[in-house]
Amino acid sequence: MRYLASLILILSLFSCKTGEQIVDTSKFPQWLQERPNDSDYYIGIGSARKIGNPAEYMEAARINALGDMSKAISVNVNAQTSNVTSEDERGFRENFMADIKTKSAEIFQDVKVNDQFDDGQRYYVYCSISKVEFMRQKEERKAKAIAKGLSFFEQAVQQEQEGHITNALSFYVKTVDALVFYANESTKANTSKGEYDLISESRNSFIRIVNEIKIRPESDDIRLKRGSQSKNRKIKFDILYNSGSVKNLPAKFKYTGGYLPQNTDISDLEGQVEISVRVSKRAKSVENLEVKFDLEALVRKATTNMKIRRSFHMPEVPKYTQEIHIESPTVKYTFTDGLDNSVALMKEVLEDNGIEESSNADFKVSLDIKGKVVKKSFGCVAKYTLYVNVKSRKDRNRQREFKYIFEGENKNGPKAFKIAMRKLDNYMKGVIPRAILRNILQ
Repeated sequence: MRYLASLILILSLFSCKTGEQIVDTSKFPQWLQERPNDSDYYIGIGSARKIGNPAEYMEAARINALGDMSKAISVNVNAQTSNVTSEDERGFRENFMADIKTKSAEIFQDVKVNDQFDDGQRYYVYCSISKVEFMRQKEERKAKAIAKGLSFFEQAVQQEQEGHITNALSFYVKTVDALVFYANESTKANTSKGEYDLISESRNSFIRIVNEIKIRPESDDIRLKRGSQSKNRKIKFDILYNSGSVKNLPAKFKYTGGYLPQNTDISDLEGQVEISVRVSKRAKSVENLEVKFDLEALVRKATTNMKIRRSFHMPEVPKYTQEIHIESPTVKYTFTDGLDNSVALMKEVLEDNGIEESSNADFKVSLDIKGKVVKKSFGCVAKYTLYVNVKSRKDRNRQREFKYIFEGENKNGPKAFKIAMRKLDNYMKGVIPRAILRNILQ
C-alpha cells in the first residue's frame, strides 16, 4: 500500500497545483495500488498526461515505463538527455523523443504490455520483460555491436597503414559510435594488432594521429600589395603526416587583416589547402593568417551522435600561423611639359600615403593637360583640361581616366593662366591624389 500512498500524494499535489479535480484512486488497478514484485521479470510502470494526440501520450507513458524499468536493470534509457536541443553554432539539431524511442527499441525488444489504465486525466501502462530473455538479448546486441565496431577498427588500421589518414580518423570515430551503448563496459576484441578494448584504442589512435599531423606553408615569405586580392596567387599550405601528404582533410582559416569570404577548405590530392585574402586599405604592415585542422568538421561527418562528437574534442589541434607582409603599391608617372611643379605636389601627398615612385611600378599614372586662352570683351579666359589616367601593370581591367577642368579669368592673358594653374595645384594637393589612391587601393 506504500506505493499507492505515494501515488496518491503525488496526484494530490499535482491536482492542487493545477486546479484539477482529485482523482478517485479506489478504482485504480492492483498494480497501481501496490507495485508488482516478480523475481523472474523486470517491471516498469509509467504514465503521461492526456494532452494532444492519444498515440502521443500513450507512447510517452510507455517510454516512461521503460525508464522506470531501466532503474532496476541499471540501464539508462535517457542516456542521451544532453542531446535535447542543439550541438553548436552550426545549427545541428537532434530530436530528443526520437532518440529515446530509438534507444528504447534497441534495449527493450520484447517488452510485454501487461495492462493499461485511464483515469480520465492520465494514461498508465504496466510493462514487463523476462530477466533471462533480456540478458540473452543484451549479450546478443553487444556481440553484434562489437563485430560492427571491430569491422570499423580494422578498416581504420588498414587506412592508416596505407597512408589514408583522413579515412583512418573517420573509421576510428565510427568504431566508437558503433559501441556507444557500451561505453561503460569492456569492449575488448581480438584485432589484427592484438587484443584491445576497441573504444579506448580507437580514441588513443585518433589522438595519436592528430598530434602527429603537421601544417607547413608552401612559402615562408608572403608579400601582398595593399588594396589587392591574392586571387591570382593562392596562399597554400601543406598538410603532412609522417612526411607524407594528407588528402581530404578539412581545414579552416582565420585572418587578422579582415573578413574572409571563404574560411574553409579540404586538402587536395597533393595534401594542400589554399586561401585567397583581400588586403584592405587599412591593413597593417604585417597581418597573420592562421590555418588549422578542422577537427569538428571531420567528426561531425563521421557521426551524428553529439555525445561521441564531444568525446573527440581536443583543446589543441594542428595549426600554423603565417605572417603576411603588406606592401604599398608603387607608381610610375608620365606627364606633359609644364606640369612639373603640380606633379611634385601630387607626389608628396601620395608618398605621405605610402605610395612610392618606381621604374618597375605596379601602376602607371599619366597626366596630360590641354588648354587655351580665349580673349573676351572684359579680358581673357584661360581654360585648361587635365586628363589623369591610372592603369595597372598586371590587371588590364583596372584602368580609369579622370577629367578636371580649370579656368582663370583676367584682363591679362598670362595672369588668367596663373589663376587656372593655382586651381590645378590646389587639386593636386587633395582631390586628384585621393582619386588616384581610391583606384590603386580599391
